[in-house]
Amino acid sequence: MTLLDARPVHRTRVGAPLVPGLLAWRRFGIGYRCETWLAWSVAHGSPVVVKLPRPDQTEHPRARRALDREAAVLRAYPHPDLPRLLADERDAAVPHLVVEHVDGPALDELLDETGPADDHTVLTLAARLLAPLRWLHRHGVVHLDVKPANVLVRDAHPMLIDLGSARPAGRPQPPGRPIGSPGYAAPELEAGDPVTPGMDLYSLGVTVAEAHRGELVFDPDTPAGLRPDPAFPDGPVGDLLRTLLARDPADRPVDCDAALDLVRSAADATGCPPVTPSFVHRTGGAR
Repeated sequence: MTLLDARPVHRTRVGAPLVPGLLAWRRFGIGYRCETWLAWSVAHGSPVVVKLPRPDQTEHPRARRALDREAAVLRAYPHPDLPRLLADERDAAVPHLVVEHVDGPALDELLDETGPADDHTVLTLAARLLAPLRWLHRHGVVHLDVKPANVLVRDAHPMLIDLGSARPAGRPQPPGRPIGSPGYAAPELEAGDPVTPGMDLYSLGVTVAEAHRGELVFDPDTPAGLRPDPAFPDGPVGDLLRTLLARDPADRPVDCDAALDLVRSAADATGCPPVTPSFVHRTGGAR
């Protein structure tokens, strides 16, 4: 039995009310404080995603703060590559959020099926994930949990989900368990340094490198400071991945625009078709 298996979970059968008006379909995932369900919304007449505290965490202030962070970011900074916040029910008897259901597999599931991606797919993935990260960073928000499980692919277009770990840039980390996911978190994030956008660029690098290799890049049980540098083939794509995965944040791109320039240069050097992220807001206009 794993640690996750041992955690208490909502014992809800399929079709039973998860909370009033939301019928349980299946549980997507469970974290340290919250769990995420696919549910049927009676009000919307469609599937939705419900995020709520685990049963043993309902009264824990950190579970509430995770919902607060996600609600605040999704409400204030909507973007076509982030899910929409449909309902904010943090004041309900069971506090929860109702979020748009992205009808597509997670990137880690796709990689299990397809194996390594070609250069053009890898570069396009990087460019398209830079779009929501650029948008968040421009508003002073750092995601802090970029990883394949938090990338859903709908109609061949990746969307970034799960903003429960997001923090303002420059904020000190809270004491206790480090933010982020082992094997994807930047070394300075694991070390407890204040939050910076470069942490997202590192995690983006791990995510894209995993797509390139078709397998995990780092052992999640190995602390960042003890990880060996991954080997990549010589060439523009390997150079890009090595830059994103630089241990020293000063050796990474300074921001998402600089990272996108590197992605485009790699595409030009490899003869791939041009890669262009979507920076167009739902209501129109360039960002």
